[in-house]
Amino acid sequence: QVIRPDGNVALRMVGTVRAAGMTPEQLQERLTELYAPKTIDPNIQVVIESLGSRQVYVGGQVARAGLVPMQGGRFTALDAVLSAGGPVRWTAKMRNVIVLRTREGRRYARSLDLRGALKGEGREPFYLEPYDVVYVPRTRIDHVNQWVDQYIDRMIPSDFQMYYTWTNIVDNGNGGDVTFPAFP
Repeated sequence: QVIRPDGNVALRMVGTVRAAGMTPEQLQERLTELYAPKTIDPNIQVVIESLGSRQVYVGGQVARAGLVPMQGGRFTALDAVLSAGGPVRWTAKMRNVIVLRTREGRRYARSLDLRGALKGEGREPFYLEPYDVVYVPRTRIDHVNQWVDQYIDRMIPSDFQMYYTWTNIVDNGNGGDVTFPAFP
């Protein structure tokens, strides 16, 4: 049987069994326990034929948002952010990185503070599972900057700002001091 993306495997007689996070030996032992009351002397072997696609999605304020392959055995949220090119320096809110995980049809979320991990401080890492989503939100000031850009800077034509500034400067004869006229 193939282990599904949700980490479970569907088997006859015992139903759905959680396989994610287990070694082949651990899964073999668990299946032997489950089949023991239903069969006589169960002989179960777990063989890995191929590794499935182990990847997570990283989005938000990172250099290259998208699917990131999980390298090695254990892959942390910080590994995922760095594999996506790292956080965008001025806009990434690393104290509130969100990890979304789906288990048994339900979606769970966890907020992580990765500032210490970026500095190399020894905090307990958060390990990811395949198909987790890591989202690096933007800072509040970046939200404000975006609002100013969308609703102020883009509303006033740039040629109007330049024309008004240069045509309304008045030399009042005070040795080169200039003043701006009052708005009408």
